[in-house]
Amino acid sequence: MTLSEENAQGSLNRVATDRFAEHLLSAQPGIEVLELGEAPEIVGPGDATRIDPEAARMLGERHGVPVVFVGHMVASDVKPKASLIGGASFGAEVRLDLTMRLVSTGSGGTLWRGSSWARDEIAALGLVDGRPFFSADDPDEAYGELVDLLIFEVTRDL
Repeated sequence: MTLSEENAQGSLNRVATDRFAEHLLSAQPGIEVLELGEAPEIVGPGDATRIDPEAARMLGERHGVPVVFVGHMVASDVKPKASLIGGASFGAEVRLDLTMRLVSTGSGGTLWRGSSWARDEIAALGLVDGRPFFSADDPDEAYGELVDLLIFEVTRDL
């Protein structure tokens, strides 16, 4: 199912879910991934990694799957940045935390868990030839490299 998210603009959860599935499919050839939809619609609002055993069993029965991946991403600690070296530029730095679980739909128990966090600059506003330049018109693009890093770290042992 699509990762749940907190404090993020755009469709960060969709981008992270897509990249997680891509990484999983390339790391484990031959497996199938059934995308079940948005986490709040399936397990309710909030952190999807807190899925209870009954909800996990219901997902297994409804969709015929033995396991389900659940994940939650939090954007926090946003810090503005400014520099006057080489011209005025302004930006923002953010911390992203990602937690993933692989849950058995038979027992509701956790079969695997991974988490990671990273901090990076996600947007920059500067002056180029006296004109403003903003490097993050698309929030998904702004978070992309940071999401890739988190997905790589979280899935390194899958």
